[in-house]
Amino acid sequence: MLNKENLDDLIREISSAAQLRTIDIPDIDLYMDQVTTYIDNKLGGFKRNDKDKILTKAMINNYAKAGLLIPPQNKKYSKDNMILLILIYKLKQMLSINDIGELFSHLFEGLKQDDKFLEKVYDTFLEIEKDRYTSLEEYAFHEMESIKNLSSRIEGESEQLQWFLLIMLLLTRAETERRLAEKIIDTYF
Repeated sequence: MLNKENLDDLIREISSAAQLRTIDIPDIDLYMDQVTTYIDNKLGGFKRNDKDKILTKAMINNYAKAGLLIPPQNKKYSKDNMILLILIYKLKQMLSINDIGELFSHLFEGLKQDDKFLEKVYDTFLEIEKDRYTSLEEYAFHEMESIKNLSSRIEGESEQLQWFLLIMLLLTRAETERRLAEKIIDTYF
């Protein structure tokens, strides 16, 4: 049933995926196999199911070809590359590789002036992401009540209909926010 407890359980489940903080990322360079294993283990909570892969060798090679990574030194990937790979994983859910490249060109400029720039940006992003889960709970509960009220007008209204309408609302919001992000990229990057 569409109620606060059920929705709270779902939100708690998705927000419980542990963030990979910069202090948890190794300061030593890693080979590609080590990178894929490490990130897949640490970000496993973000997978929809166990068969999904967070990162593969082919993905890393494609990102490198697209200029999204700092060239590895002696086939080893730095902490900055690990951060970039995590950011790519987050961004590719909604943006094209070309858009991610536009965003990263600014990050690479910042790295030239401050070797900790990327870590600072990533730590700030983690704070924003954490706050986002808190606001998601507030937003979802508010919209749940609205959906219950509006769906009561529909004859044959059911629990499935309420969940369907909540899904549509969440996806419409995500799509609208993605379009705004693309507009910002097109305008300012």
